[in-house]
Amino acid sequence: MRYVFVFLFLFASLNAHAFSGQKTIYLEDKSHKKLAIATISFEKAQAGYDYKITYQEELFGDFFLSMRPFRCYETKDLYCRQPYPYELTKTITETDFRSLEHDLLFIARKANEYGIDPYNGRYYILQKTDHGLKGTVYGVDLNVIASPPEDNDMHPIKHDEIDEMEADSVQFPTLLIE
Repeated sequence: MRYVFVFLFLFASLNAHAFSGQKTIYLEDKSHKKLAIATISFEKAQAGYDYKITYQEELFGDFFLSMRPFRCYETKDLYCRQPYPYELTKTITETDFRSLEHDLLFIARKANEYGIDPYNGRYYILQKTDHGLKGTVYGVDLNVIASPPEDNDMHPIKHDEIDEMEADSVQFPTLLIE
């Protein structure tokens, strides 16, 4: 019986650890090098865990692309943050990370391209790990958020409507929250 209590305590500790306090958000490149782009604070709430993201603004430059301002990380290409333009709850649960996924949208742009194309959107599907959350990149046409969502659907980007991407074809195939 004592082993059952120890197991339950350890399991509860792991679950609490994943969404407690402050964590770092990393973009991980193809060679598994991590770039710390933001911090995220979690706080227990009635319906799950509220969160707040604070970006490392010094990493992101100001760009005016296709008649709109963007904050982009510049390497040989641009990796631009695409803020979700509508209201989100800023709350996740143990199994539903969609609000956070919608808060972590990016658009990729090659150095030789002009402007920016929402068709080159990046969406990270998050999964819980022993250390926090791990996101796998998917391609998404972000034109879907150009107009307000229908029926007050706060999460208009659906997992079954995004495209798998080969890790070798993208600059940051993984997003980590640890």
